[in-house]
Amino acid sequence: KTMVHDAMLKLVEAVESDTLDPRIECDDNMDRVKLQRKREAQNVKTPLFRIVASFRRGGQAESVEDAFQLAPTYDTLVRALDGVVNDCLDVIGTFVKVLTAPETEMYVMPTGDDDEAESAEPEDMVSAIRNGPTYLHSRESIHTHIRSAYNAVKEYLNIFDPYRQIYLKNLVNMTTIAELCPSGDVEGFQNIILEFKDQVEQFARIPRYADVGVMFVDSADLKEVMIPSPMNCLMGIKSYLPELITAKAQELVNEVGAM
Repeated sequence: KTMVHDAMLKLVEAVESDTLDPRIECDDNMDRVKLQRKREAQNVKTPLFRIVASFRRGGQAESVEDAFQLAPTYDTLVRALDGVVNDCLDVIGTFVKVLTAPETEMYVMPTGDDDEAESAEPEDMVSAIRNGPTYLHSRESIHTHIRSAYNAVKEYLNIFDPYRQIYLKNLVNMTTIAELCPSGDVEGFQNIILEFKDQVEQFARIPRYADVGVMFVDSADLKEVMIPSPMNCLMGIKSYLPELITAKAQELVNEVGAM
């Protein structure tokens, strides 16, 4: 019992967060190995759980909560952690079953008089641990700390929403390049190109990784989905220019030809 209680208290300590303020990494050259070295150099706590942030299917949702998804979910994470603890308790319970099994009776040293041994019921130690106040309090503390960290991760997702809005707007721009500068003048194209170039610099600042308490938020795939967006629009303009030149040339031919 003491061993289990000590382990549960250590687990409570492990899931506690000194701070829930995100430590953000935007560098595309940063990988998980380099990030761990950086944590060690800065003497900061290493998260226990990896959470992957990604777009939901469709990507047209109104709210941030509907637009992004986290894997695993909070319920899945808690079930997995509870499953590990329960498996450990089952292993401990196995030793009790071995010592109380009829097949091992001849190998177990008696603990008292035969009469007392016959009348005493063997204690269900696993149930006693699970129903004990120390175990129940520790389990509740673990769930509370994980819930707080997971909610902080959901709040952190708001940092991606401005980029998502630009990304969704650019999806429309890609299909309506001709409407961005209907007059076809050079100054108009110059302004549009500068806007997309500014977006390229903005999208480079999309977080790749972040430590939020005991949660490591991996948004590398999310960044890779969004970051080509302004470049795709620039390439769309490049592809549209020959069409525009041909159309303008034909207008000129029609006008001069009539003369």
